[in-house]
Amino acid sequence: METSPNVNSKKLVSEHDIENPEEVSVQVIAKVKERLDCCYDKNGSAAQIGSEPLWNAIAQLKYKGTKLRLITEITKENIAYCKTMMRYFDVRHMDDVKGNFEISDREQYLGNMLAFD
Repeated sequence: METSPNVNSKKLVSEHDIENPEEVSVQVIAKVKERLDCCYDKNGSAAQIGSEPLWNAIAQLKYKGTKLRLITEITKENIAYCKTMMRYFDVRHMDDVKGNFEISDREQYLGNMLAFD
């Protein structure tokens, strides 16, 4: 696999068929030191808030002073979730976001790949 000079190929890991993706997310989030950058589709914010372990991990980051940023599609259906996320994240809107991913400390990527119509 050929990578760009800015990517450390020794750190690239592909996880297939993860039994508990929420647990992996909590583990990644718990290790964040300086910043967590997220991009969620219009349903992603609801999934985060609906998961107590993930929400607790995010709340701990905010308590430690970690910079938290989120790009998502804000709709009338998810505005309540987005307002809750705004208590912890610097939230920005972008139309037609597809998929969900997080980048921690500019080094570690956690995401999913989905098929879209």
